[in-house]
Amino acid sequence: NLQLADAFFHRWPELFKWRRPMAGSVALVGMNVPSVTAYASQLAQEAGVLILPAATLGTDDRYMRMGFGRAAFGEALEQFEAFLSEHPISAAPLT
Repeated sequence: NLQLADAFFHRWPELFKWRRPMAGSVALVGMNVPSVTAYASQLAQEAGVLILPAATLGTDDRYMRMGFGRAAFGEALEQFEAFLSEHPISAAPLT
């Protein structure tokens, strides 16, 4: 699943700040939106894809928690990518 994530983030470098985890099956991923919390709500309602805003973990709301251990990870990533393609994002770059 990490290889799928690597390929996904390679295709969307302007939208995500990706640093592959050195160990484990979870990473915090920067997302080029004003609020991941608001984006996550829209994504869940319109595409049925769930992402966890890092704000729920007490950190910056421009990051999301992504887990790579699920068997259906690839399918969810495809749905996420389809949503991204249909709903372009325009925001200030992550620093």
